[in-house]
Amino acid sequence: MPRDEHSKHRVLVVGGGAWGTTIAKIAATRCAEDRTYMSTVRLWLKDEKVPGSSKMLSETINTQHENVMYLPGVKLPENLLAVPDLSQAAHEATLVIFVVPQQYIFRGLFTKILSAPCAPAVRFLSLVKGLSFSTEMVETKDWSLQSDGTMTSLVPTLVSQQIARETRGASVSVLMGANVAMEVASDQFCEATIGARDTETGEVWFHLLNRPTLRINVVLDVEGVETCGGLKDLVALGAGFCDGLKLGSNTKASIVRMGLEEVRRFAKHVFAAQDGTFFESCGMGDVLTSSYAPQGRHRLCAEAFVAAKGSKSWAALEKEYLNGQTLGDLEALKAVIKYLRFKGVAQTKYPLFSAVHGIAFEGRPAVELLKMRDRTSWRNKSKYPAFAPVGMVLGLVVGAAAALVALTSTEAGQGMVAQAVHSANTTMHALDLPGKAHEWSTKLSELVAPPSPPLTKAQLKAAKRAAKKAKK
Repeated sequence: MPRDEHSKHRVLVVGGGAWGTTIAKIAATRCAEDRTYMSTVRLWLKDEKVPGSSKMLSETINTQHENVMYLPGVKLPENLLAVPDLSQAAHEATLVIFVVPQQYIFRGLFTKILSAPCAPAVRFLSLVKGLSFSTEMVETKDWSLQSDGTMTSLVPTLVSQQIARETRGASVSVLMGANVAMEVASDQFCEATIGARDTETGEVWFHLLNRPTLRINVVLDVEGVETCGGLKDLVALGAGFCDGLKLGSNTKASIVRMGLEEVRRFAKHVFAAQDGTFFESCGMGDVLTSSYAPQGRHRLCAEAFVAAKGSKSWAALEKEYLNGQTLGDLEALKAVIKYLRFKGVAQTKYPLFSAVHGIAFEGRPAVELLKMRDRTSWRNKSKYPAFAPVGMVLGLVVGAAAALVALTSTEAGQGMVAQAVHSANTTMHALDLPGKAHEWSTKLSELVAPPSPPLTKAQLKAAKRAAKKAKK
């Protein structure tokens, strides 16, 4: 059904690098074929002169329909318009996608977008990877720290939280995943994960970006999705160090596995992320791609860093290998270790992160990556598998049997109880708890067995007569 011009979505992509241009291409393709959107997708970029040409990059994109600097060889839709003036690009935008390095997320960026003005109910989607840590004063019971009973604390902050704060509480979702820009732009099949606060917002972004070759999944876990994206480059650095040391696949797989474990631990403990998020493209998928893709920026530069035996700075490696792009989150990765050291858990809970940080920023030899502490956490765990909690299994069995008894006849109910008891026995034996089987079967029968039917009047009179005779 045709929509009024003012009710259609207007899409703005902020950031004209390889990934920003790729996302703009995907959005423009959707907008050209769907009347829910205004056809033109605006791409804001930091304009610069194209090397070997008198033209600016924005002019080249608009005339040749190609980002010759950051996404060469990829044909862009004609309805994708590069606009170097942010206020002009953001005018009446309803959907704004951020794809810029973390260090370029600053207050002036949002001021220009909000004052453009953009639409009142504008939604934001962040593809920015990285964490930041602010210093705050917090209360403490340790009065020895400061006279007023406070101490300085590092507080982790996600980019989405920063955007929400700067945009006065606007809706902010995130997109992360195993996405190498050139492969996505070339329509090679891949996946990505959107983290949204609610299903309605998730549906809006899903409809805009989901394509036959870009399989989007939406999860209601913004913090989990974003933290995976913010920490995966620490793992990629470790993988690159392995490659620089010319180590084999076993070693690299071990490093990547440890990295995944530490990403999950951090996200769960700091942001209460959901377990399922780590099996999405933003979690396992992104870590694997960043650690194994030949053109992965952090992996590539880490390999070269080891090969140069520390004689080249990260800035020099960026210039040599990244064609004008940067490892924009290095300062954020340093801050992660600073935070973990502040909490006193860097070495004990995050040995891989600590080793990577020492090699990358403290001059430690790359071979220290292989000197990991023994894994001893198993000594403090139950011998029974965590994936089969006994209480939960039996609780479900008991509840189901009780409900069936209440809803069916006595005879049928007793049959259901017998089946429930048998299931409990089977479960206990499967968990290697045969000694508990009889005990739980008895309890189950007592809990769910139907009560005896009430006595008839004749039975009550007979019982009373018998009681009187007994007294005589």
